[in-house]
Amino acid sequence: MKDAAPFGTVETACNFLAEMAAGVIAHAAVMQHYAEIRFYPGLDYATRCTASYLRAMQAAHDEVERSRALVLYRKRAEDIGPGQGV
Repeated sequence: MKDAAPFGTVETACNFLAEMAAGVIAHAAVMQHYAEIRFYPGLDYATRCTASYLRAMQAAHDEVERSRALVLYRKRAEDIGPGQGV
């Protein structure tokens, strides 16, 4: 367990989450515009893109939680020290 961040850090996971949230916002705005002008092919596409970004955002949130849990686990292991655990 000496490697610093084998699956990334909390910071990189949060950055990715922010990117996915921005994608949701952008595609939702396009979706709103297409709905207002009744452009159905664009509305269909923008809806699918928004849903895809939402799924990616959920996965990114899960990664943030995993990263935070790993950091907490490592901190507790360091606090206990070698040979002190049960």
